[in-house]
Amino acid sequence: EIALPLRVGDRSLGALDVQSEQAGAFDESNTEVLQAMADQIAVALFNAETFQRSERQTNAMALLNELSRNLPTATSLEDVARTVLPSVNRLVGQSYQAIVQKTANPQILALREFTSNPDQPVGDSEPIQAEGSLIGECVARGTTHYSTDLSELADRFSDVASFYQRGLRSSVILPLRVGERV
Repeated sequence: EIALPLRVGDRSLGALDVQSEQAGAFDESNTEVLQAMADQIAVALFNAETFQRSERQTNAMALLNELSRNLPTATSLEDVARTVLPSVNRLVGQSYQAIVQKTANPQILALREFTSNPDQPVGDSEPIQAEGSLIGECVARGTTHYSTDLSELADRFSDVASFYQRGLRSSVILPLRVGERV
């Protein structure tokens, strides 16, 4: 058996593992050939990875371009939902999306779920407590929050517990800003 590193520059992508049923099958000459092959495989893997990353970035930029053309003409939250829901779903796959807005009462936020129903793209306003909710914390701080595993936060935040019960497992909460105002 011989294991050869798959390297591009000083980055290791893995190894090429070659095995033989013959004892002593590998010597210096075939090791050099196999290493050259491993180097070519590494370059091909690196190029494929770079292409995929570039393709994702191109798709994201096209999505942002589309949103920048369509969102300025939105005159209602329903128009925003009709524009944003399909775009975000194209970017990350089927997802749950909602807009949460401040209300006259600073302790209460109004959550409005985006739906795939074109006749009613925004659900009814659902009040949530700002205190004790992750969304409330993000609104108060004006910060973005990423969570790759909602189960870790479900016992700390009421809104996260609700999302987790709905089957959601990861989330990103982004503040809606106009200048310095959230």
